[in-house]
Amino acid sequence: MEESRGDFITLLDGEGNELPFEILDVIAYQGRSFAVLLPAGDPGEIGKSDELTILEVLGGDTQDE
Repeated sequence: MEESRGDFITLLDGEGNELPFEILDVIAYQGRSFAVLLPAGDPGEIGKSDELTILEVLGGDTQDE
């Protein structure tokens, strides 16, 4: 069984559904930061998807966001 490599985050889609992701890496490029995300399903499914999502990381209103 493959162990988890990173932290996890839950994002909301346009319909308000929660989508869990594993954060594989955060990459700096041209003064901006991008998160490389792997869809996370059931614990036995983590790391089995062949689809990645890359999103730009933007600051929030508080330090935790």
